[in-house]
Amino acid sequence: MSYDLKPKNPTLDTFHFSAFSFPILVEACGYLFACIQNGSKWYCAWGEDPRMPDGDDYPRLLSNDGFVVTADEARIMARVARNYVAIQRTLADPSPEELASASVRQKMAFKREDVEAMLMRAMSGGQEKWPLKIRTDFVEQFERFAAWAEQSEGFEIW
Repeated sequence: MSYDLKPKNPTLDTFHFSAFSFPILVEACGYLFACIQNGSKWYCAWGEDPRMPDGDDYPRLLSNDGFVVTADEARIMARVARNYVAIQRTLADPSPEELASASVRQKMAFKREDVEAMLMRAMSGGQEKWPLKIRTDFVEQFERFAAWAEQSEGFEIW
């Protein structure tokens, strides 16, 4: 499931996020929305924001069905993305040992053993190294998103 961000500014093209990269940005945005995310977990204060009304069972922010992000929220997300990129650029690349047990945020490909190891860590409450260095292509994508979001005048998530 990928995320296509359609800008209100007609001079911009749609911005594309992968299924793995967009949730990292949403998580970094913290409490900007009445929905928080931590990896594959999410929590929503239903009804607090009319875009995520009572009665829904999955946050529209994450479900690719036209969630509208305002121009102000887009600018805030751009700032968060730039700060995220700045932090990422200060982190050392993971060691070969760390890459062997890397998370979804770092790996380029997955084997059955990787998924099983992630599930075992999640079930045991295992903590990842913090701050976590993510894939370089995600960092570059966040940087491009920041420039795009500032010009977007807001956008819809599809």
